Amino acid sequence: SITLSRGIEDTASFASLAARKLRTAADRYELLVSCELVAALRAIRISCPALSAAQQAAVAACEELPTGLEDRDLTPDIEIGRRLLPALAAQVEFAEQP
Repeated sequence: SITLSRGIEDTASFASLAARKLRTAADRYELLVSCELVAALRAIRISCPALSAAQQAAVAACEELPTGLEDRDLTPDIEIGRRLLPALAAQVEFAEQP
């Protein structure tokens, strides 16, 4: 509840506002993670580091992303990255907390 004028409390719920703000934040977070995915994949393709089996599987899941490393607009890559996020998330194994 919040206190309005003259000390009267209102029990109005702000759940709908919170839900809209959460949706906006989630969309922005998804964009951020997509940008990080594209940048990480480009870095892997440039440096060719040794990868674990799980990392190799994640890179393989990103084969839809263009392989070119030239300087260009990455907006289409980021959109592809957004579409790949659910498949990549499905590969994540979470350790149980004690």
